[in-house]
Amino acid sequence: MSQEFEEVAPPIPNEMTEGHAELDEAAFNREELGGEWLLFPKRQMIGTVWQRVLELVADGRLYDAQVGTAWHHEARSSRSKRYYMGIAVPNYFDVSDVYRVGDLITTEDIVGDDQVFFFKPLLYTRLGIHQRNAESYGIDSSTRYTFSALRDLTMD
Repeated sequence: MSQEFEEVAPPIPNEMTEGHAELDEAAFNREELGGEWLLFPKRQMIGTVWQRVLELVADGRLYDAQVGTAWHHEARSSRSKRYYMGIAVPNYFDVSDVYRVGDLITTEDIVGDDQVFFFKPLLYTRLGIHQRNAESYGIDSSTRYTFSALRDLTMD
């Protein structure tokens, strides 16, 4: 890469630890900068929400997305009334683009006003970071941003 990590490193929201910065540097060095917004639509809304996401991908407003199938949901013996959906962002160091996609998720009613959704770098997934082991990586959360924390960063 032609740039140094310090020149392009994304900001760390106040509630995050330096462990996130170390993982950011690892992602930069490995050139694994993708990530996704993690959403959990209710079971009764998944078809409608997924159709809207597909339209936004087809229009070029979203990059890509994936959704857990009913089979996957049931195979994991999930008693949850929610499904997993991931909406991709190719470079989480581009905070304005991560915010743009998060903002689109809210303005296009992909998630309701009361829903919290999170951004997780793909490196975290590749390393197997989840809520129960995040602390062993020096972080207190298995995700990088919440939309509200990102909004606070971009509005400063």
